Amino acid sequence: MLEAARRPARGRRLGLSPARRGHTAAPLRALLALAALLALSGLGCQGQAQAGPQQVRGLVVNVQARSIAETEAITLRTEDGRELILRVDRAVEMTPGHLREHMALGQPVLVTYQQTPDGLLATRIDDA
Repeated sequence: MLEAARRPARGRRLGLSPARRGHTAAPLRALLALAALLALSGLGCQGQAQAGPQQVRGLVVNVQARSIAETEAITLRTEDGRELILRVDRAVEMTPGHLREHMALGQPVLVTYQQTPDGLLATRIDDA
């Protein structure tokens, strides 16, 4: 009983006037709803950036070999002038030597890739 007497009334703790007590829940709910909406919209954008494979056509300007038969990464100059660095999936069958032929002869390739947390990953490379 003494403890309850020492504790301030519910609205008093916040320094609210008697007229404003009980009216703090609506702005707080609105603020929480806005925060939830922003968080969900951010997740939606993130999902779109990583949605499915994409394709790009361009010229190989650099090849990094993992071995004589496997490519580690390539740098591709796209038709619109951008340079993309793509790691190459081990399942891709185009050898570093064949990619270097494309580079030396200026022959374009068609790269199918995915956006991953570690960057762009080429999942298929074809003669274009």
